[in-house]
Amino acid sequence: MQIERINISLDIGFTIYRFGKGTPCIMLLSGLRSIDGCGVAILRKLVDELKRRSLHGQVVVIPQLIELRYTLRGGLSKSLNILYMLADKAVNLVSDQCLIAEIRCRRGFIPHIIVDEHLDPELEQLVHAVPVEHVVKAKSKLVLSRAVKMKRKGIVVVFGGGREFNNTDVDNGTAILIDMLINLGILKGKSRTIQHTYYLGYHLIRCLSSGIFNPSIEAGAEIVRESVIGVVDGQALASDVEGVAL
Repeated sequence: MQIERINISLDIGFTIYRFGKGTPCIMLLSGLRSIDGCGVAILRKLVDELKRRSLHGQVVVIPQLIELRYTLRGGLSKSLNILYMLADKAVNLVSDQCLIAEIRCRRGFIPHIIVDEHLDPELEQLVHAVPVEHVVKAKSKLVLSRAVKMKRKGIVVVFGGGREFNNTDVDNGTAILIDMLINLGILKGKSRTIQHTYYLGYHLIRCLSSGIFNPSIEAGAEIVRESVIGVVDGQALASDVEGVAL
């Protein structure tokens, strides 16, 4: 294992862990947002797991890309500039043969994958390696948008959790990433794949009235057009689309 400290200024930077060498190669990173605490914990546990394993290929891990939250103060433009600088720096640390997976965590969400709308065979192979059923084809943002501009390929894997999380959230996320590395042939073990279901983009359902939203469905439930999905301040909120509640 190699550990490096990468800085873009005196007090802005991140720590990177390298395991193995050669191909296949994948970079895993998290901590782009303050709500990604669970993602940071998952990747830190993954680092501990990889220390005890032999690899065929290379795994590059950045548990927390944004370490100091105060660096993102000073307006949206300044914050985005720092994010882009860090994202560009991270992407440039690996070869163009190395795939990228950003780990995000969202409280109340079920695990799912976000992939660019244009799914080529190499990305399809990466998606197939992740044992998570739901796959959303959507326009890439932040790290992936920078990676696409630099002609790199990657996905986003979204887990439950967030700022507040528990050991089960971390254990489940780590287990999925271990299975992914096994399926890619980087780690030894029994492969575990899953049949994927693809969706075209996210759809945000809005209510005209303000108040507390009380859902009548659970995450993962199938939604039929015009069906009631919850109540806001006594007013029923119906979906105008069909799909799955992520």
